[in-house]
Amino acid sequence: MGCVSNGRAAGNAGRGISLQWLVALAIVLGMLLLGAALAWQGYHGIRQTLVAAAGDSAQQIGKTIDERARRLIDPVHSSIRLLAHNPAAQTPAQRLERLPQLVETLDANRMLSAAYMGYPSGEFLLVRRLRDPQLLQRFAAPPGTVFLVQSVSREGGAVQGEWRFYDHALNLLQAQAKPEYRYDPRTRPWFVEASAQPTTVLTHPYVFFTTREIGLTMAQRSVDGGAVIGMDVSVDDLASETQGLRMTPGTEIVVVDDQGSVVAYPDLQRVIVHEGQAVRLSRIGELGIPSLQHLYADLPQGTRPQPYQVDGQTWYGMRVQLTNLAGQD
Repeated sequence: MGCVSNGRAAGNAGRGISLQWLVALAIVLGMLLLGAALAWQGYHGIRQTLVAAAGDSAQQIGKTIDERARRLIDPVHSSIRLLAHNPAAQTPAQRLERLPQLVETLDANRMLSAAYMGYPSGEFLLVRRLRDPQLLQRFAAPPGTVFLVQSVSREGGAVQGEWRFYDHALNLLQAQAKPEYRYDPRTRPWFVEASAQPTTVLTHPYVFFTTREIGLTMAQRSVDGGAVIGMDVSVDDLASETQGLRMTPGTEIVVVDDQGSVVAYPDLQRVIVHEGQAVRLSRIGELGIPSLQHLYADLPQGTRPQPYQVDGQTWYGMRVQLTNLAGQD
């Protein structure tokens, strides 16, 4: 009997220890589950907060780019409207008398690449600031050159091209006859569009053939209808400024027009596409940035960043509409 009694006591003791461990394990598991739930809830809340903050930052970046784009365009718009009130010059000598006005316009806005006037007769006068050493070399400019004036006149049916090189004080350094220079403004979109209406026109962004800058042309017919004034506005600065607007090292930002052409991206080498002797703006699919390509192909709805998968990575992206400038999105 003693042995039976001792055996029951040992069994009860064993069952008591197992129950205690079970309770302890349940408590530990419960605490772990509660901690995990709280951690998940905290992570989810922080993620939502960060996404919301990123959305607000993206909206602010859009406003900043908008403001900087207008800072490029508005002064040019004012200058070209003032020049449009000048009577059209009739002779090459009279057109050269307008040179100080055009130079002053270039000096007032460093983003202007060139200012020019085209005439219904096919005559043309352009002044360009030669800032880049490569441009000075390309045009074989004499030492001290700051401005290049390119002109086309038509007298008695003969086309006469001429290049004139000036220093900063507009002292003539050299004049060269250029019979091969036969630029006809009447065949250019900016001239055709501006001739047909009294308001200022703005072309789509494109790559300037001479300087390889990315920009657009603003043009307006003179009040008397005797000329069309044009100005080339470079937007290269927008590309460098988007680099500084990145929220994280992994942020990608691109500015595109309503045709899907890239207007501004930090790496300009990706933006300009060479096709033989011609150059053009890259399409967004040609940038080689899968996250941007996916985002453009499947534009998200709403004003908050939306998640999407690219190559096994989760990205958050959104589109911010910029202000329409003279009919261009």
